[in-house]
Amino acid sequence: SDLISYSPSVVELIKSLFCIPFSRDSVMTGNTIMRPIVGPAHTLEVEIFFSIIFFICMKISHKNRGLITSIVCALLFIVGEVLSFFSIHTQFEFFEFYVTHNKHAWLYFLLGILLFKIFTAMETKSVHLSSLKNHAILSIILSAILFVSITILHDKMDANIYYIIQAFAGFFLIGFLILLSQYDIKMPRFLVFCGNISFSFYLLHYYIVHMTEKLLHLESASWMCIPAIIIALTLSLLAAWVSYLLFEKKIPKLL
Repeated sequence: SDLISYSPSVVELIKSLFCIPFSRDSVMTGNTIMRPIVGPAHTLEVEIFFSIIFFICMKISHKNRGLITSIVCALLFIVGEVLSFFSIHTQFEFFEFYVTHNKHAWLYFLLGILLFKIFTAMETKSVHLSSLKNHAILSIILSAILFVSITILHDKMDANIYYIIQAFAGFFLIGFLILLSQYDIKMPRFLVFCGNISFSFYLLHYYIVHMTEKLLHLESASWMCIPAIIIALTLSLLAAWVSYLLFEKKIPKLL
């Protein structure tokens, strides 16, 4: 009861499984939030909705699917920003969840499409590695500056600006990795392992961290946070690895 402050209903389970947003009590605070039963999976709901949008745009024009999807993402982001600026809310949970609450996700998708365009351009065209060096250095410097700035100024920064800067920080970081991928660099096996279990880690780590905080009675920053982080990280990696082996690898084969 200390870990989960509400009792999920059958309807909430069905909605969670089919990525339909609904309001419920928060596990952490007890306040009303819009999250599925597995809270961190709310971003997965947005990804599913993006896939539906992309499917529709692809049916409209396969050739221009990227451009049409980009326009839709840009419009959803702008509409969300305008509604938030004027504090306009509706009674439609579906609209509130996808447009108002997760407006920054559409900026992430928009930048993601641009990164994909950059990657495909790199893969299909002959690019001299010497021309990439300066761009790679600039990308990682810009990413570091943005991440450091939002870390230092987090408490003084408007939440909306914070997430926008975070989006561009991630954009430059992934851009750097794309440029780096053009060089003959062997990926470390541990990073490949982390990539394989990343989805399970994403879903499970939140609850393991929360459980560790409860068991160690951590309510504020102290020296106990260091072993707590080590314990939570280790347990999260193990749980994610087991989940990856049992579910992600087995279930697709059964289906």
